Amino acid sequence: MNSTTNPYSTHASNSAPNLSMDVSDQFKVHQKEEQEQKAPKTLPFTAETFKEHLSDMYGSLIEIKKGLNRTEKEPKRDKQAIKDASKIIDDIAQKITMDLSNCIDKLYL
Repeated sequence: MNSTTNPYSTHASNSAPNLSMDVSDQFKVHQKEEQEQKAPKTLPFTAETFKEHLSDMYGSLIEIKKGLNRTEKEPKRDKQAIKDASKIIDDIAQKITMDLSNCIDKLYL
């Protein structure tokens, strides 16, 4: 078996050992390696893309609420359950349009 081609073999090193035990040198090496491994600082989506998705979600909620309003007119439906569902939809819509939009805006400042 050829020791130079076998990855599990041990042999004498041709280079001299590095006897520098300075912590700052080691720290610099690790910082450089860390910078090479980090993800880019840009976000994967633009603010416009996020806002498009939010408006799609908001539109879907409005469609659901319209459907609930239509079923509310039927005599055998539980009116209180429909009102509860409508309130939840209103709360979610407010969170999407106000709170979540503000958070996304802060990401891109």
